[in-house]
Amino acid sequence: MQFPVLEQSQENQIMKWFKHLSKSRNDALLRDAVSLFGLAGEHVFWRTLELLSDEFEVKTPGYGNFLIKSWSKNYETSVQKTIKILRFFTQKKVIFVKVYGKGRTRGIKINCPKLKVLCDNWTQKMVKKTRKSLRSKDEVTFQQEEEERRKKKEEEHKRLSALKENAVGNNGFYMTKKKRRLGGKRLETFNEFWEIFNYKKAKAEAADSWIDIPHLTDAIFEKIKVSAKAEADNRSQLISDGKTPKWAQGWITGRRWEDEIIGSGESNERDDFLRQHGATK
Repeated sequence: MQFPVLEQSQENQIMKWFKHLSKSRNDALLRDAVSLFGLAGEHVFWRTLELLSDEFEVKTPGYGNFLIKSWSKNYETSVQKTIKILRFFTQKKVIFVKVYGKGRTRGIKINCPKLKVLCDNWTQKMVKKTRKSLRSKDEVTFQQEEEERRKKKEEEHKRLSALKENAVGNNGFYMTKKKRRLGGKRLETFNEFWEIFNYKKAKAEAADSWIDIPHLTDAIFEKIKVSAKAEADNRSQLISDGKTPKWAQGWITGRRWEDEIIGSGESNERDDFLRQHGATK
């Protein structure tokens, strides 16, 4: 049986129908969904596949990102119940969902990796052709990426352990430019920041600025680390543009971690979501 999909522009939409077994009502997964949620379980499943088909793109087959306010109008169930049903399918590793944001910007990301093998034959060929052209020679598998992340995590743990051991000198503190003693947890966080910021100039002056940060909570320190990493990543481009990068002292004094980080976009969030929730190469 072929289920029609509403046509969109050819640029954004090429999928016309997806395969559907005539006896899918006997499928164990759908039976469980109906048992738990009534006919709404089956309704949400098929309607979601239709919506993902409407949004189908060969570069990210089976993925859709929607504002909940408009997305919810496609279902005959409440938003709360629809999300609950979809999370059931997430537990079964069939349809993966992630709700984000608040109010009018509240949205939902949905991914059904198997949709690319359920689409019509012509679309399948387009998916394979496109994804093959996107695949570089040095592309690693998902398992290899997981192994690399594990190794990086271990290396980071070793680095932080070494920092903790070497953070304090023979006297258990670091002497700043103003002859103040920086020690304890404040010294540990400073040394970690110093490594992440990675611009080894005027450390003693930077240590004075670090002491002057009021109420350095764990949450604030996490923000500092993220912003310091972004600063380090963008420094080479800044220098190439003929600009002078900030030294750590001025960066800390100016509370630059409160600035907006440029460069994080929807495409990066989408790729992270797909890597975590069932997308295959």
